[in-house]
Amino acid sequence: MNKPSTRFNRPRVVLLIESSRAYGRGTLSGVAKYIREHGHWSVFLQEHSMCDDVPAWLENWQGEGIITRMETPAMAGVLRRLRVPTVYLREVPPNLKFSSVLTDNAAISRFAFEHLRERGFRNYAFCGFNGADYSDERRDSFSQLVSETGLRCHVFGASPPERNLSTAKYEEEGLKDGESVAAWIQQLPKPVGLMACNDMRGQEVLNACRDAGVAVPDEVAVIGVDNEQELCELWRDWELELLRPKLIVPVGGLALRRLLGLPKLTECIGTRYERDGVPVIPLPHPSGASSWPNVPANRERLHRAVALVRAELARLS
Repeated sequence: MNKPSTRFNRPRVVLLIESSRAYGRGTLSGVAKYIREHGHWSVFLQEHSMCDDVPAWLENWQGEGIITRMETPAMAGVLRRLRVPTVYLREVPPNLKFSSVLTDNAAISRFAFEHLRERGFRNYAFCGFNGADYSDERRDSFSQLVSETGLRCHVFGASPPERNLSTAKYEEEGLKDGESVAAWIQQLPKPVGLMACNDMRGQEVLNACRDAGVAVPDEVAVIGVDNEQELCELWRDWELELLRPKLIVPVGGLALRRLLGLPKLTECIGTRYERDGVPVIPLPHPSGASSWPNVPANRERLHRAVALVRAELARLS
């Protein structure tokens, strides 16, 4: 039986999880929350990417557990020698018997498809990093969902440079496809709802649309994966500069924080702001699961906000 952890005898756990992507940062945040709620760990954390070399100190490390997203063959060899309980956040390499926590790529594709279908699209497309396992799974699931409705999914068809590359290498090679992606987008039937395998690919699709003179989201509506807010901001600022809107209505707390830097939604509803001289009127997210509208004071704030929107639209008409 394991001895209870004390202040001087904490479980030692290695976290080999990259912080350069939203998924990795979210995972680290979840681990931190678990530690706060269930007891302290002695955590060993080193900044790295999924395909970096194995840290030299890990070869002779002694501890109780490892959580990793590294996918190099060398990493598999080290884990085999260490014989430490390990949880993979990627597919477990062959000949290793470890637990894994994986992204449900089929569910991701279903959410993306349903979002686009609810907006009335009849044309669909998918752009991914061909050869990367997560991208291929999302592509196949998305294409199948489209096919089941009797429609066609147009898939960006650049062949992977070679087989058995790392995820990072497939992505690196795929980012060289800019001109090919632009040419492919130009020949798509429009309007089209396009799923990108992740936000990195989505950013490239948006750049290709800009280079090709294709309007977003009027002609091509793009949905990505991973919630990479910084990448989204790069496109958002360019889009606002291009469109020059006369009125901006951010919906929900996240939109408000990213657009205006305001921390709390409730106090902002019913107030008129400006961004670069453009009126900004926040609204709450219309989620049926939220109890926010049930509070009388919040309903009054919402009425004021709607009145402000109407007033701005009347001024512009």
